[in-house]
Amino acid sequence: MVDFANDILSTLFVGTIRQDDRDSAFGNYLVASAIGQGLGPYLIAWSGGSATLPPTETLFTIGFVISIGSLLTSAAIRPAPKHLMPHGSRAVVPLRTLLRQSGLMAVLVASVITITSMDLLTIYLPLLGADNNINARDIGGLLTIRSVASLISRMGYVRVIRLVGRRPLTLASMVGAGAGFLCLALPIPLSAMYAAMALMGFALGLATTLSLTNEVDLASAEAMGTVMSLRITGNRIGQVVLPFAASLIATVTGIGGIFVIIAASLAASGAAVHFSDQER
Repeated sequence: MVDFANDILSTLFVGTIRQDDRDSAFGNYLVASAIGQGLGPYLIAWSGGSATLPPTETLFTIGFVISIGSLLTSAAIRPAPKHLMPHGSRAVVPLRTLLRQSGLMAVLVASVITITSMDLLTIYLPLLGADNNINARDIGGLLTIRSVASLISRMGYVRVIRLVGRRPLTLASMVGAGAGFLCLALPIPLSAMYAAMALMGFALGLATTLSLTNEVDLASAEAMGTVMSLRITGNRIGQVVLPFAASLIATVTGIGGIFVIIAASLAASGAAVHFSDQER
């Protein structure tokens, strides 16, 4: 995990790194995160068993212990060596200039929607399970399938992007993820839900990786820090606003309506990135 994080830090600060190496570094980083995302649902399935609601006290205790371990691990992360830091212009790129850059806003919005859709899935899939009498073990299994599929797609990310291309892959992955969400809104059997989660996981694995690399590909070395800050700020706003909006939607349409809206948002955002005039 530390090595992957160091790869990311080096990638952000080394302006001369090759495109393939940069894609590979981001892919490795997100493979590590997919492993963590897969272990979480497994813990839910293991602790919940056949119950509809898992034991939250046990899960919170496990989460606290893991968070302490993560905090200790983060102390070992170091930035790139000074001799590898770029020595170009130190000029600050104005925020207004960045927001006017062709294609950047579409990529930032796609990042927010992609990341938030994963959070909403984690929130509302258990509620969907409760409505349809799906036990905690199967809910954990569904989330684990999604994480495993994401892991597989991220492991092959560099090869796939070379074969398909950046913008077509962005469109295909976000539309594919939207199709998976749309399936969850339909009255389908549990076996079909597993298939939909596999499709969604594979597509989201590519889409989340692209949400990082598309931004880095558009940003200059001088603007990299600002662009990453915009990404994080947008994601945090989305993680607050969109779940609240989803809760209001759920009171009117039910859980299925939330998945329909997520599906439409993913597809529309992918199309916006694909057809935007991106200039570096």
